Amino acid sequence: KLILQIHDELLVDTCPGEEEIVKKILKEKMENAVKLSVPLIAQIGEGKTWFDAK
Repeated sequence: KLILQIHDELLVDTCPGEEEIVKKILKEKMENAVKLSVPLIAQIGEGKTWFDAK
């Protein structure tokens, strides 16, 4: 579930056990949302709080 979007960051909540597949989907969608001449690299963090995830 998308909780918050701030500029180029997304905060999502997932069910336990689904973290890896959600990270994989988000990374692929963020990096390939639009074709550019430079690569877009998405960094994924994980944690119980936003602070822990950064």
